[in-house]
Amino acid sequence: MYPVIDSSCAIYLHARAQLFKERIQQLKVKERMLLEDNGQLCEKCGARGKPWQ
Repeated sequence: MYPVIDSSCAIYLHARAQLFKERIQQLKVKERMLLEDNGQLCEKCGARGKPWQ
């Protein structure tokens, strides 16, 4: 019905999806780093297992 609006919406949705994918990747990298830090700290203080389990 309104091809220009449909095209604009498609562009917006694609860009938004791309931003979400990038943010998810950043958070996964941060999660890995935090898990490594946590493991090192657990070794340093002699903790065994994960206290939240």
